[in-house]
Amino acid sequence: FPSHDIPPFVQMKQDLFNWTNGWNIREVVNMLKTASSPSVLFFDPQWGNPGTALVVYRNQFPQVQIFPISSDLFKPEVQAEITKLGFKNKIAIYSKTGNAQDSRNTWQTPLEQTICRPENRKEIVSYENQTPLILCEWQ
Repeated sequence: FPSHDIPPFVQMKQDLFNWTNGWNIREVVNMLKTASSPSVLFFDPQWGNPGTALVVYRNQFPQVQIFPISSDLFKPEVQAEITKLGFKNKIAIYSKTGNAQDSRNTWQTPLEQTICRPENRKEIVSYENQTPLILCEWQ
């Protein structure tokens, strides 16, 4: 069958029983399954990968609370509250997309300047020139 002409039963099986089409989500979910308890994950707030997929699979890592990233994350009082709540791991994940005029820069630029610095940042790609998922952990 041409790719645009997938029979409905095949599409239903893919949608219901196969892994999400989100790139590199399997690797991230496997990592989150072994995260210390309690942990907190801040994800890319745009609809789609990785946030939507992580919400779908969140029952596989119940020790991790998940929230969308916002510019509030960088406020000292928010960081203090996160610390006060006693999370052992703090994780951020996002897809590296956008440009200088993109609205995601309200959170992506400060995230990369404060939390996702090269020393605590991992880029997850499956093939060359793929848009990476960026994973950052901090204490």
